[in-house]
Amino acid sequence: MERSKKEKLQCLLASLERVVVAFSGGADSTLLLAMALTVLGRDNVLAVTADSPSLPRTELREAQALAQEMGATHLIVRTEELKDERYAAILPIAATTARRSCSGSCGESLKSVDFAIFSLARSRTIWTS
Repeated sequence: MERSKKEKLQCLLASLERVVVAFSGGADSTLLLAMALTVLGRDNVLAVTADSPSLPRTELREAQALAQEMGATHLIVRTEELKDERYAAILPIAATTARRSCSGSCGESLKSVDFAIFSLARSRTIWTS
């Protein structure tokens, strides 16, 4: 019998030992964070939220509260995509630019952290220190 998506995700997370979850507080990242905490335990999971100037403060506070409620260690990384002229000038590429900005900021902040960075959207490891 074929394993369910939930079982596949649990196995994949278990194989990583420690993970960083890009956490927005939305449905996808909340599901991934909950699964990671269940499979790996609090000490092996780090939730990271990109604090962008374009992120409404209410959304940041909600993500903080949810991570705390879930018992997750939560790191907030400040991003500066508004300094990139392309972000403000061409809205269709804003999300890509924000991801690049977060990748740079998060990468610097996480250099000393021994975690794998995992993306639920692609269901694969992006980076392992």
